[in-house]
Amino acid sequence: MPSQEDLLAGYRRGYGPYPSPDCGHDAVRLPIGTKARFADTMRRYWHMVDGNATIDRVGLKGRVLDVGAGQGQNVEYLIRHGYETVGLEPNPLAARVCAEKGLPVLCGTLDSVSLEAETFDTVILSQVIEHLVDPRRSLDLVNRLLRPGGTVIIFTPNPKGAQAKLFGSNWAHWHVPYHVYLYGPIQLRRLLNRSRFVVHRLDTVSPAYWLSMSFQLWRHKSQQTGWALPASGRQLRYATRLAIAPLMRAIDLLKRGDCIVSIGIKA
Repeated sequence: MPSQEDLLAGYRRGYGPYPSPDCGHDAVRLPIGTKARFADTMRRYWHMVDGNATIDRVGLKGRVLDVGAGQGQNVEYLIRHGYETVGLEPNPLAARVCAEKGLPVLCGTLDSVSLEAETFDTVILSQVIEHLVDPRRSLDLVNRLLRPGGTVIIFTPNPKGAQAKLFGSNWAHWHVPYHVYLYGPIQLRRLLNRSRFVVHRLDTVSPAYWLSMSFQLWRHKSQQTGWALPASGRQLRYATRLAIAPLMRAIDLLKRGDCIVSIGIKA
C-alpha cells in the first residue's frame, strides 16, 4: 500500500500535463453568452452519445466543492454557469495552474484543509475516490461538509465492467500505483451507506476514449510498460465512436460500463 507521501511525490514528478493558462482572473468569471450556451448544449448531447463521464450529465445544486480539481476544468465550467464553487487539489503543480487562472482552488486534501461544516450543497469526486488511501474517512469528511440533504457525486472506474473483463491486466484503469482502491457497484454502494449516504443513483457510462486507452495499452503490452500510454496513442475516430455507441450504451444500461456514476444523498 503506497503512503500518501509516496503518492504526492509521484504526482509532483508529473501527473500532468500542466499547460500555461490561457485566461486571466476576470475571464473565468464572465457569464456565458447565448452562443456559448448553445455550444454547451451540443457538447452535453455529444457527451451522452459518446458516453463521457462529465459533470454536465448530472444535476447540481447550490454551493459546490470539487475535490481533486486538477487544473480547474470543472471549477471553471461551474463558475461560468453561475455556481458558487470551491476546488480542492492536493497536487501543488496543478493547484498553481488554477491560481494563475484566478480560480478559487485550495491546495490540499479533505484532511489538511480546514473547511466549515455544512457549508456545501454538492461535493464532486470525479475520478478521485480511487486515489484515496482512506476512502471511508474521506467520505465521512464529505458528509460533514454537506448541508442536510446535500449530495455527493462520484465518478470512478468500474473493475466489474465489461471492459475490465475484456482487457484483463491491460485494462487502463488499474493505473498502478495511483489507483489505490477500485469499487464495483455493490462495493461503492456499501461504502456510501457506511458514511451515512443514501444512494439515489448508481449507473455506468463508457467513454469512448477510455476504450481507446485500454486498446492502446493492450496493443503495446502494458504489463511491460507500466501502464504508460505510447506517445503515438490516438483516440478512436468520431465515425468509429458513433458506430459503436449503441453497443456501448446497451452495456451501460446493464450497469457493466467502464465508469460508475453514483449520487449519494446525506441521510
